[in-house]
Amino acid sequence: WGNTHKNTTESIFEIQSPTGGSPYSFWAFSIFCFDANDGWPKRNHASKALIDAFTIAGDSGTARFNATINWQTTPASFNMPVNAWDATKPVPFMFKYPDPKGFASDDNIMIMRLADIILLAAEANVQKGNLAAATTQLNQIRSRAGLPNTAATTQSALALAVLNERRI
Repeated sequence: WGNTHKNTTESIFEIQSPTGGSPYSFWAFSIFCFDANDGWPKRNHASKALIDAFTIAGDSGTARFNATINWQTTPASFNMPVNAWDATKPVPFMFKYPDPKGFASDDNIMIMRLADIILLAAEANVQKGNLAAATTQLNQIRSRAGLPNTAATTQSALALAVLNERRI
């Protein structure tokens, strides 16, 4: 995610932002990410279930986790719904569009990534019973994220592992 990864080999399809960004060019995406300077309430928080999924997968605190979730302490009134969060504790905000320019962001909007295609193939291979191919594809994604190979060996366990990988 972010400007350092625009239009790389990881990108299959992304919506291009105007060069250099322009005020309000992609403002709708700016409302999702924490930006202490914009004053808008934020509505897109990571659920406890998603945080738990990262933890169970051994992915909590990794580069992938930190590129997806941005923990910030902010006044509860800044969040939606009002007072839904304890203002003294960090809140897990989405971090997929981290541009510090807020509403003038020139982040591209990633629609489809190479990892999505690889995991789609892994899911299809699991369903077809091609477990060796599915395991290789799943481990390709896990390896890129700096994670160990999957421990899943049965068709049902591998199906769940692929679905969880797509989730996180």
